[in-house]
Amino acid sequence: MNKNLILLFVIFILNTSLTIGQNRFGVFAGYNNSTTGRGFLNYMHGLGSFKSDTWINQSFHIGALYEHKLINHITFRPKIEYSIQGNNPNYELNSNFPPSQYRLSYINMPIEIKFFSKPYIILGPQVGFLISTKKGEADYGDPKNFDYGLSTGVGYDFGKKIFCELNFYQGIQTILIEPSFNQNNSDKKLKNQVIQFSVGYYFN
Repeated sequence: MNKNLILLFVIFILNTSLTIGQNRFGVFAGYNNSTTGRGFLNYMHGLGSFKSDTWINQSFHIGALYEHKLINHITFRPKIEYSIQGNNPNYELNSNFPPSQYRLSYINMPIEIKFFSKPYIILGPQVGFLISTKKGEADYGDPKNFDYGLSTGVGYDFGKKIFCELNFYQGIQTILIEPSFNQNNSDKKLKNQVIQFSVGYYFN
């Protein structure tokens, strides 16, 4: 099912690009800084740290995008990307920190709207399909295969070919429930949280 959805998405983009000449394709790649938590505002869980010995997962993403101009300064901009997210599975367990240790690889499809260009704002929903999981010492079962949430960010077009972006993704779907070791606390419903920095190139 997941493969069929991805295939339909790619066919739609290719078909549209052949019929509307002013649209353009691009590719991008960059750095991921990710973790799982209860939500960006409620439980940031260290997101944004650049230390290699933390529970934060530092990895990468790579993908392709398609742009279709709707009206002046507003562009429809779907993407498809491979992204490594989750936590650092090699982090040494410590009672002061949440013990989940899951590195998660996804095929993500952000469906974004782009406003302006120099600079620009992007906003839209995102769905993701889990394709692999690496676990550390703490194993609380298998995460859900399907993820969805909200993607937002800012970027800048350098001329007609080069662009860079800073994106933030907040999952809405609970992908894993981490049991609480304190009877006074409830189990933790963990969601994906990702900061991405990307550099990209437009082909036409």
